[in-house]
Amino acid sequence: MPRSPDTRQAGSYDPETYWSRVAADLDRRDDGRVVAGIDSPYFRYQRGRFVSRFLSSIDVQGKAILEVGCGPGGNLTVLAGRGPSRLVGVDVSAAMLALARKETNDVRPPIEFLKSNGSDLPLPDRAMDLSLTVTVLQHNPDVAVFEALVSEICRVTSDQVILIEETAQRQVSREPQMMRRPVDVYRAVCAKNGYRLVQTDYLRTRATFHVDRVINGVGRRVGLRASGGQRAPRPLWEVLAVANALARPFDEVVPETEGLTRMTFSRVEGRS
Repeated sequence: MPRSPDTRQAGSYDPETYWSRVAADLDRRDDGRVVAGIDSPYFRYQRGRFVSRFLSSIDVQGKAILEVGCGPGGNLTVLAGRGPSRLVGVDVSAAMLALARKETNDVRPPIEFLKSNGSDLPLPDRAMDLSLTVTVLQHNPDVAVFEALVSEICRVTSDQVILIEETAQRQVSREPQMMRRPVDVYRAVCAKNGYRLVQTDYLRTRATFHVDRVINGVGRRVGLRASGGQRAPRPLWEVLAVANALARPFDEVVPETEGLTRMTFSRVEGRS
């Protein structure tokens, strides 16, 4: 049996350490622990749009569902209300899993949580009907690690794989823990593992994203900024909220060929 690749990333990025720190930041919030990022009007808007456009249209009725990189369990909580037979969440961070268990204690059906770096998922072949990732693979810039993760996800899935990741027209890495890849890269890796791309959907938040980025840039210059994943200072928050509301209509008309992308793959008939 081949040795699992070392999932420690090049440079200063160690996934377990990084996501345990994020979990600690989330746990300190007094509300809004669903989004593992800076708490801002844009990210709250993006989350709502993500749930309505991406999560809510996934058919999970009566199916066994796996999320690799489940974070605090917010996505599985949404899917739980849509009639799955089984929910499994996997994460690399024990701290994140502890937070997820606390946040989803009342969810039914109960969510099973497993600790794994994803390269050797503790599940049998084709144990799950549908598996998904949400902004997880983009945080694995090493090619061997990335391909091993996709291979494992395909191995434990019998029917459908849904990858929701930040894509780009060409491969872009601006920080050690982030790699935005073209859709064709995901298509090729999944094809090697017996899955074909059947649908590509874009979240379409280009206008609000750029407005948010510009205003946050101005905020930083005048000393107003969020830190440690916490909520932005009140004056900056209020400006961001108004700007976000004004920019939303333009998200529907600005063309989108990259950004947060839902890629739906189906198993090719006859492939083992």
